[in-house]
Parts: sequence; C-alpha cells; structure tokens
Amino acid sequence: MRRGIAFTIGRIPVLAAVVLLWGFTATPAPAFYKWQGENGQIDLRGFLQTFGAFTVNPEDESFYSHDTDVSGGEVGRLLVLAKRGDHVAFEFNGFQTYTTTTGTLAGLQNAPLIFPQRSAALEWNPIQETDRDARLGVDWMNLRLSSKRVDMTLGRQPINLATVFYFTPNDFFAPFAPQAFFRIYKPGVDAARAEIRLGGLSQLSLIDVLGYKPDPSTANGWSREPSLDRSSVLARVSTSISNFEWGLLGGRVYDRSIVGGSLQGELAGWLGIRAEGHYAAAAPGGLDSLTKVAVDLEHRFENSLTVRLEPYYNSSGYGYGQQVNTSIQTGPLQSMFGAKAYTALDFGYEFSPLLSGEILSIANWIDPSYLISFYSVYSLSNEAEFSLGLSLPIGTGPRNGEVKSEFGLLPASVSAELRYYF
Repeated sequence: MRRGIAFTIGRIPVLAAVVLLWGFTATPAPAFYKWQGENGQIDLRGFLQTFGAFTVNPEDESFYSHDTDVSGGEVGRLLVLAKRGDHVAFEFNGFQTYTTTTGTLAGLQNAPLIFPQRSAALEWNPIQETDRDARLGVDWMNLRLSSKRVDMTLGRQPINLATVFYFTPNDFFAPFAPQAFFRIYKPGVDAARAEIRLGGLSQLSLIDVLGYKPDPSTANGWSREPSLDRSSVLARVSTSISNFEWGLLGGRVYDRSIVGGSLQGELAGWLGIRAEGHYAAAAPGGLDSLTKVAVDLEHRFENSLTVRLEPYYNSSGYGYGQQVNTSIQTGPLQSMFGAKAYTALDFGYEFSPLLSGEILSIANWIDPSYLISFYSVYSLSNEAEFSLGLSLPIGTGPRNGEVKSEFGLLPASVSAELRYYF
C-alpha cells in the first residue's frame, strides 16, 4: 500500500522540520501494551507513516492540470495479536489515512481499480474530495485455530501466493505493485484458509475468498454483501524435491478457472531461481483465455550487492503500442502493466548497517517505455526509519489527450517517508 498529514507547497519547510525533529527524538520503545499470562498473551503495537511527494507532470492538460504537484499524507495503524495457548490466535490491523494533493485524487474516485476486493462494511470514507481523502478501515481481522497438522484462519487476512518479487501472476488477491518497495502490511481480503501439513516438506492449502460487486457509493468501491458468483476457491499443494520447492495450484479466481504452478530454489549454490505462472480459461462476458508467467533470477554477492532479473509475459496484454489507449482510460493512469511483455532489473546494496538502497528498472517492451526507481532506507533507531525515493519514467508522453506509451504518461517524482513503529 501511503497517506499522511496535509500540506501544500508553502508548508514544505514545516513538514521538513517535523521529519527532522521526529528523526532526532525517536527512541527505542516496546509495544505500548503487552500482557502475558499462563495460557495466553496480548500484544498491542502501533505504526505511523508520514510521506510527501513532489511530481513533475507530462505536458498534456488532458491528464494533468498543473505542470507540477505536491502531495502528502499520513497513515496510522493499530495492530493487535492475541494468543490462547498454541491453538487459538486473533489478529487485528486497523488503519486511518489522510491524503491531500495540489492536483486531483482521481484514481481514488475509481476505487475498484485500486482498492482490494473486500466488503465495504469495515471501511469508512469521512472525507472524499478531488484534492483530499480520509479513510478509516480494517486491513486484518481474523481468528486462527491450530492443531498438530492443520491451521485454519477465518476472517479478513492477507493471502500471499507469490513466489517471484515484482509481477507475481499467482498473487491474485491485493498484490503489491511491482514498483512498491515498502511491503510490510499486505492488505487483507475476506477469506477462509486451511493450511494442512502433509509431511515435513509438503503442505496443502485450501483457500476460499469472498467476492463483491462494484459499488461506487461505498468507501472502497465494493458492495457490503458478498457475491457468490464472484467468490474464489483455490487449492495449492507444495513439496520439496531436489532442493527446490515445487507448487501446483488450481481452482476458480473470481470469474475464471485457473491452473498454475511455481518453483523456487538455488542452482549450483550460486543462482537463485523463482518462477510462477498460471493459465486461465475463457470466461463469460467475452473474456479470452490467458497465460501469465514470470521468472526471477537472483544472486547476492559477498559485498551485499544483490542483483535480480525478472521477465514477465502476459498473453492478454496489449501487443503493440497503439493499443495502449484501449487499455488505459482517459484521465490519470487507472491501470498499469497491461502490456504483453515486461522485464524488471533490480540492484540492491547495503551501504552500512543503517543505510540500504535499491535501483529498480522496469521495461515495457511493447510501447516501448521504461520506469526507473531509486529507493533508500536509513534506520534512525530500532523503531524509526526514513526513506527517500525517486521515480523517473522514460517514454513518449501523451499528446492531445492520446496516450503514446504507458510509462510516458507517468510524472517524474521525488518522495520521502518517515515510518515509526511503537
């Protein structure tokens, strides 16, 4: 998921002062409440995230009303973990966000494209305007029951089926964007999940995820009541053979029947290999069958340099540059990574125990266009960190309301975030 306190261009010095003061005064802190008994425990923690961004927009008034924009925001989270022995656990992650910009938050007005498909009954939107937005909701709220061989989790929970890092074709439920670097809190969906241990190195996962119909009148753009015909049922089995973990999955995801697989392991003690993909059958409404596959190759050198290369193929994507206009709606970018072929190349390095950085480039081979992102994290204390990011799109910009390339439609941006855990 990046929202925070409101500010405009004239308030940037104030935000900078707050960031610096917070950074210098942050001290290590345990959970603000912890109870431990003979048969159970309760742990309460908090998280605060403040961010700001400055963007330079493409010169096309059909998509951007200003040459530059400033945005900012804040997100707060309350996290609860309660356990009763080794058999019962309860997890809660509630959030409050506020976002503001000198431009428009048009993407938030088309909520189903950017928010997870889950019930709107646990989300509220007290402020929803073109230039500011406030949200209150629940990301996780679930009960886990465990026995010797089975873990059953019921309720809103993160479902992560990814094996690769960026394009994750098998991560069907609220996946992170490929260019997202901060991935600690994955949004949850309304689901029931059973993890059955078949042996020391084998496991069966049974997953049922509720689906919802689009509803523009709600806070997250989805209906409050589930729709059975949009629900998903999946089974995934995994085992380890020849130092590789192999996975096979199948079932129905929303309106499609799918079958897929994954693998991950290390070759010759040097090259890490991850792969995942699936085939989805044709579906009602004129949806053709499709295939999505991603392969990730990685190596970490002794000096901490990590290199990762990940090509991705999507048979249902647009196949030549002119089709981008049929895939990307007019107005600010509503959907990304809709072409047939991409490649991600990432370099990560630990400059010191406190400072790490990454350079990620994503190439769209169809437009063609490119997105280069720089990201760094500096640890201010055990509980606080500061990150700085830079995003540089390369590609033909829009002209007279017509999209020429996917990444050429994006603004260049510089952003900063302060994150505090307590």
